[in-house]
Amino acid sequence: MHLDALFSQFIREKQFLGNISPRTVKSIKDLQRAYKRTLGDMLPAKDNLKEFVIKLQVISATRLGPLPQFHLAHLKLPINACASFQLFV
Repeated sequence: MHLDALFSQFIREKQFLGNISPRTVKSIKDLQRAYKRTLGDMLPAKDNLKEFVIKLQVISATRLGPLPQFHLAHLKLPINACASFQLFV
């Protein structure tokens, strides 16, 4: 499954099952654009997500100063193209 389809499915599931707000949907779409700028269409994997988080922190630190630490467990992104999403824990 293509990365865009995974993000769309993730958003749809969260909207209907998790009752997320339109603002949260926008944040997920912003995250999707940042991911694609950073790693292209590479499907998320543990190492890719680590690289993505590090790059975002480096970019943010150069623009805004240091950011608070957060862990990959807080990023609930689709990992593979299974029928239902597996979330990175």
